[in-house]
Amino acid sequence: MSHKKIKFFYLPLNRQVIFSLLLTVILVSYGVIEFDNTKSEQAVFNPQPKAYYQGPSDKDQMALAVNVAWGTEYIPQMLEILADEEVAATFFLVGNWVEKFPELVVEIKEAGHELGNHGYRHRHPQKLVEEELIALIKKNEDLIQDNADYKTSLFAPLMVK
Repeated sequence: MSHKKIKFFYLPLNRQVIFSLLLTVILVSYGVIEFDNTKSEQAVFNPQPKAYYQGPSDKDQMALAVNVAWGTEYIPQMLEILADEEVAATFFLVGNWVEKFPELVVEIKEAGHELGNHGYRHRHPQKLVEEELIALIKKNEDLIQDNADYKTSLFAPLMVK
């Protein structure tokens, strides 16, 4: 049995090496941050895409958005609290949830809340081709329309940072 001799290489840490390493870390970090901050908008149902990042600052208002993708245990209590406090919210619904709980979709709508489209299933959009993503958004649009007689005007993208 032969043993291989392990060789260690040492890099002298002079100012030029330290500066080069630091510059590399800064440039890579900047690239990652910029890549993560890229935002794209695409029209699906409306020819003029418009993403809302904040509302008018001259009014004392806020928007309450609820993404609903699984479970039912909190919805009735939320609806009751929102009604007691006279607060309206936008419920962004995932399509496979709409299929499982159509009666809650109707209950949310009848309580006076806005319904929004959150795609058909909670899957990372970068794992889908564009045509599949659009088809899943449209599928949920049709489900909400068919179950609650409601045409959504808002879409909340999945898993966006």
